[in-house]
Amino acid sequence: MQGKVSFQEDAMPVVYAGVDVSKEWLDIHLHPLGESRRFSNDKTGIRQLKRLLARHRPKSIVMEATGKFHRPAHRSLWLDGFAVAVVDPLRARMFARACGYLAKTDRLDARFLALLAESLRPPADTPPSPHVEALQELVNARSAAKCDITALQNRSKTATTAL
Repeated sequence: MQGKVSFQEDAMPVVYAGVDVSKEWLDIHLHPLGESRRFSNDKTGIRQLKRLLARHRPKSIVMEATGKFHRPAHRSLWLDGFAVAVVDPLRARMFARACGYLAKTDRLDARFLALLAESLRPPADTPPSPHVEALQELVNARSAAKCDITALQNRSKTATTAL
């Protein structure tokens, strides 16, 4: 077709990002670009992550809930206007298994989180306020203490010598 311009070739693909979070690292995969990177899970690494995401403008970002380790990245990305969904790690693992992958590495987890973002399109989550986070920490600590008390009581009942 002479004289007609096709914008199909120049169109940027819709990008989905998966971020696997650990105490020390943020592993990211951009789908369908196939780009994977690793950043430190601190202010500098989060800043580098945001620069990468700003260049590619993903439609959705999915990260696993990892206790408190995902919270700074989630909050920072959300404050910069990125749509971030936080998913249950078991759900992400089941998705990877359903796709036929049994291996588990941080890089693979990030890839499957990006695929999960594209396939399931989980809704973005608003991070809880710092007050709610503090309250959640207290509730978790109380729950752990109650479990410890129950375990100690059970052990003391079955002890062969008096405590």
